[in-house]
Amino acid sequence: MKTIYILLISCMLSSPLIAQSNTFNFSLSSDTLSIDNQIIEQDVTFIKDGNSLKFIQQVGTSTIEKSFTINSVEGDWDVENTIGNLTFSITYQTYNATFSLLGTSEGVHVELLVNQPNQTIDNFIFKDCSINY
Repeated sequence: MKTIYILLISCMLSSPLIAQSNTFNFSLSSDTLSIDNQIIEQDVTFIKDGNSLKFIQQVGTSTIEKSFTINSVEGDWDVENTIGNLTFSITYQTYNATFSLLGTSEGVHVELLVNQPNQTIDNFIFKDCSINY
């Protein structure tokens, strides 16, 4: 019986592990924003810490900060290779939003869909993002 456990543990330790998770923290920044296919240079940072996603935007000499609450996360992310697809369901006051994080061999992109009460959904796309864990 001990031999089976030792063999199983030995196999688990020698197998390559894929670092996939949706619970990691990160800091993500972008200086390119696309709204309605219009490219705007804008310095933006997203910081995920636990169940909070902070949005920081630099506008001239002013800084705008909003903290979203993360309600749920779906998908997987490979931290080692920065590849995956995660969708965060988030809220800020009365606003519901979706924060989608996509990592491919071509880079990291973010799509933020904000649903404001009695208004249309705002769609913000951040391209060529840099991410730190």
